[in-house]
Amino acid sequence: MKQGFSLSAILLAGVILIIAGGCAKKSATTPNPAPPAVSTNTLVTVISVQKAQCGGTVTSEGSGTVSARGICYAVAPKMPTLSDPHTVDGAGSGIFTSTMDSLTANTVYFARAYATSSVGTSYGDRVSFYANPVSHLFPGQNYGGGIIFYVDGSLNHGLIAATSEYSASWGCKGLSIPGTSVSLNTGHPNTNTIIGACTEKTIAARICTGLVINGKSDWFLPSREELTLLFLRKDYVGEFSNDNYWSSSQYDANQAYSVNFGSGSANLSAKNEILWIRAIRAF
Repeated sequence: MKQGFSLSAILLAGVILIIAGGCAKKSATTPNPAPPAVSTNTLVTVISVQKAQCGGTVTSEGSGTVSARGICYAVAPKMPTLSDPHTVDGAGSGIFTSTMDSLTANTVYFARAYATSSVGTSYGDRVSFYANPVSHLFPGQNYGGGIIFYVDGSLNHGLIAATSEYSASWGCKGLSIPGTSVSLNTGHPNTNTIIGACTEKTIAARICTGLVINGKSDWFLPSREELTLLFLRKDYVGEFSNDNYWSSSQYDANQAYSVNFGSGSANLSAKNEILWIRAIRAF
């Protein structure tokens, strides 16, 4: 009798230890819920005295579902949060564009993207801009041979898109052309670099430089970032195909960057592929 009782006690103690050990192990390996991840577009376009446009990208929804996304903004040096003026521009992951309203002229603002899910709210990096009303140039305006799609912070300079488009290959597959960049303000030198190195006649860069529209002949093939900016502002310009468009940014000897105007994604395309072309120029 005494021996049976001891054996039962030992078995019961063993079961308790196994259960406790299993619970501890499960608790140790349970990951914390992940918040969403969002980045802020570094380009801010001042549209008018009281309006400016920015945006961002929700790169991951984390452990939950993003129910709201947009831009929050405040007069500098205050770091903006959802307690400040903010936009709501849809839900889920992906690229979004926001219009900030009721700005005060001649004032410096801070802005940053946000994304909210059941886990919490995440913010992107902070950008700054100056609400300056002294300009007659604005996105969507017919100007300089095409339509303005971007005006920089000075309100006197920006980028214009042609209203016609063409199709061709990037050219010179197998030839590495060093010196091209993906960055903003590099499309023009990229185009000149391509033409200087590639002797093929009907290529995307040469088609752009051969254009003369309303007396303007300084058209070029946009860099990857300029082309992405055109995608984000495409509603100002007009209709585009939902297919890939060539940029002037080379990746390697056989591929160059393109941007899909259905999704906004940057892709690598073989240089001998026939893709759409939309020339731009700077002012």
